Amino acid sequence: MRFSDIPLSQWLDMLASRRATPAGGALAYVTLASHSALFAKICRLCGGETDVFLAYAKEFLTLAEEDADSYLEIRKAQSPYDLSEMLKKEIARAKIALEFIEAAAVTSIPKEYLLIPDHESALNLSIGSAATILDNADVNIRTATGKGVDTLGLLTEVNHLKSRLAEYKEKVEYR
Repeated sequence: MRFSDIPLSQWLDMLASRRATPAGGALAYVTLASHSALFAKICRLCGGETDVFLAYAKEFLTLAEEDADSYLEIRKAQSPYDLSEMLKKEIARAKIALEFIEAAAVTSIPKEYLLIPDHESALNLSIGSAATILDNADVNIRTATGKGVDTLGLLTEVNHLKSRLAEYKEKVEYR
């Protein structure tokens, strides 16, 4: 089921259900999609370019669906190669979240606009969503320990992304 095709109330029911998915990762991507749309609105109201943020909004909905599907696939993976490839895709999805945060962080808002609180809160919530995505990747990789996967290499990459995210968070807090 495509999350973009269902009412919000149904999405929330799915999230609250006993099913394994959707869960925190999918929620983080849906949250990023919402923040992307808000950034597009802010840019539009400030006379800026909206296309990049609208594209991210659509991409994050797709990534939410991929995240929900991949969770079950990761749990069922039989070969080390398949598991490794799925975990690499999870890291690639996390990188897109960080790219979005980079783009959002450099979006300037003229001081006379009352949109600065929207910009700051969306940016902070986006950082929290990306942290959730990276934490999920970390847990999934650690679960693969002893299954023939280069978990050290994958964890090193996730830790690098977490460090980048911490730098963005620090910059946002000291604006």
